[in-house]
Amino acid sequence: MYPIRDEDVSFISADIRKRGIELDELHDVLLDHICCLIENEYDGLSDFKVFYEQIIQRFYTNNLQEIEEETYLLLVFKNHHTMKKMTNFSGLFAASSLSTGIIFKYLHWPGAALFIVIGIMAAALFFLPLQLFLRLKTRPAMRTIFQLACGTLLAMLLSLHILFRVFHWPGAALLFYGSLSLCLLFIPIYFFTGYKKNELRQTTIVTTLLMVLGCGLIFTLMRTPSASLLLKEHQTIFFKYSEKTKIAQGRIPVDSATAMLSASCEALKTSILRYQPLEVIQGIVYREEVALETLLKQHEELITQISQLSNALKQYNDKCSVPDFRIYSETDFKEMLEKSSTFSALAILNQMQLLLYQNPELQLLTLESKQAGILQPL
Repeated sequence: MYPIRDEDVSFISADIRKRGIELDELHDVLLDHICCLIENEYDGLSDFKVFYEQIIQRFYTNNLQEIEEETYLLLVFKNHHTMKKMTNFSGLFAASSLSTGIIFKYLHWPGAALFIVIGIMAAALFFLPLQLFLRLKTRPAMRTIFQLACGTLLAMLLSLHILFRVFHWPGAALLFYGSLSLCLLFIPIYFFTGYKKNELRQTTIVTTLLMVLGCGLIFTLMRTPSASLLLKEHQTIFFKYSEKTKIAQGRIPVDSATAMLSASCEALKTSILRYQPLEVIQGIVYREEVALETLLKQHEELITQISQLSNALKQYNDKCSVPDFRIYSETDFKEMLEKSSTFSALAILNQMQLLLYQNPELQLLTLESKQAGILQPL
């Protein structure tokens, strides 16, 4: 057994401190363990510092400070390992649900929307906050804390914005502007925090340039506010034009099924337009586009009218003996209408009314009804 000397103990103690161990209790325990190993294994002939370096490497993977970080987490956050498992599980669950939802969506299987909502919600509300909580427990510097918080909040808002945008839920625009503000704040913080460290400087520059290019590509695909206003104006003008065209064609006498379906379309359009009034910005007259689901939740009258329209469509399709002359199936039409925006819904209803007067089979029925004297004009 090698009799360890006082100067050896002083050297080991100073080296442990130099390697980042600040907790006194942990320092004493490590010093005792290392000294015991040296006393049992050192032969006294080889170089002491070389042998000590071989001993100290048994206590860590990358650096000795890992032990203090783990000890701190165990003392302050006793459920650290449980939280790690929860974080990994929530991330795996979110990725699996979102991937399944996307596959179901492209295969047109039922349940796609549910999987997509669950996947994005799990990532935004569970995985990302848990990951941030774990990172904060490692006692990072204040600048790093702010950077982590901004980055996590940016990812959460961006994920929720995409979800709200896809499903036409209200608040998507607010989430987008919040994401944009945080993005403009996060990129400079990330750049200046990493640029000050020589070992991270090159990586920080490249990553920052990639983020700027990514944001530029996203903004390239987006419409400007003035272009959006013009598009809404053109949609409004086109709707008015198609209304005039429909009125001109609607003067032609039609049979009862066509008249009932056209009247149901007209009633639903009137209700939608009543709850979506015209607006004027910078002299441009337009109607604001919102999700029809939002109006359905606020006005039960629309739900009743959609059901009546679906029944009228069924009667119309039953009267068409040739399948090619049928407009929509009742189930598909109702689902498509409920998931549309208000402008899309109005366009669908207008298109249906225009098609009613172009159906060759019902035009033939109209002539027969006219000759029989049972015509019901619109």
